Amino acid sequence: MADSKGGLTIVIPCFNEEVSIKVFLPEVMNELASRNNWEVIVTNDSSTGPNAAALNNKKEYSCLGIITRT
Repeated sequence: MADSKGGLTIVIPCFNEEVSIKVFLPEVMNELASRNNWEVIVTNDSSTGPNAAALNNKKEYSCLGIITRT
């Protein structure tokens, strides 16, 4: 997780973006993999599509936080 010592937090809002998130999220994670002290937070804002399932399939990333608003 990022901390007060200069970490990086990237917040990605999504609403019905299940197709895009499957492509975009791995690209972001791969880009950041060689860096230290970072996290990615995806906010799922009451999507009506299968966003939650697409995001749950990405839980293998230890620096990924998912916030879901229902």
